[in-house]
Amino acid sequence: MEASTTAMLSDSTIKQFEGMNDDLSSVARMRVMKWERIQLLNLGKLTAAASGLSLGLLILGSLLSVSVNQIAFSGILVLAAVVAIFILLTYRREPEQRRRTAE
Repeated sequence: MEASTTAMLSDSTIKQFEGMNDDLSSVARMRVMKWERIQLLNLGKLTAAASGLSLGLLILGSLLSVSVNQIAFSGILVLAAVVAIFILLTYRREPEQRRRTAE
């Protein structure tokens, strides 16, 4: 979903420069493509980290033989996973630009 949002945003921004062949438009197109590449690379890193974390917790759970009777330990593992994924999702995210309203 994040990838489609990035692709749609960059596509709509590049469409604004259609038919413009001046230097400023070329620079703007290059910056948009660079931004898109960085966003998709960071999304790939996030996906890889989340998959690695899930696999690591799965292996940890199988090695420790967490049974149903150990609900507190299972809860701590789930909480640790949620916190780790939350940190991965919010780390180095660009703040959304505030839209200025015409006054």
